[in-house]
Amino acid sequence: SPQAEVNTSSPIHLNSTDEQAIIRCRGRGYPPPVVSWFRDGKRIDTNNSSDVYQNVGTTTPARFLGWISTILYIKPDSTHSQFGNYTCKATKLKDNEYDLKVVEIV
Repeated sequence: SPQAEVNTSSPIHLNSTDEQAIIRCRGRGYPPPVVSWFRDGKRIDTNNSSDVYQNVGTTTPARFLGWISTILYIKPDSTHSQFGNYTCKATKLKDNEYDLKVVEIV
């Protein structure tokens, strides 16, 4: 089964428009899972977003696990429109198995 891991605890508090939240998510499994981001249940289009950096990982031969790592940059604005629940979902497409991790931005 795929695994999703995030590098931060929830919630993340943004106190001003000068701050930026950074959430790194790593999907692990074999074959390497597909990693997707959602905000409040709506998928974030990582192809057309300047706020997402995606780094494709490699297979780890010793454990036969592949990984993919993504970093989501959340830039607040004065209306706090970026507040909400951000979900990283690692999906194994062949079996449609998945794992989720949620981080709240407040």
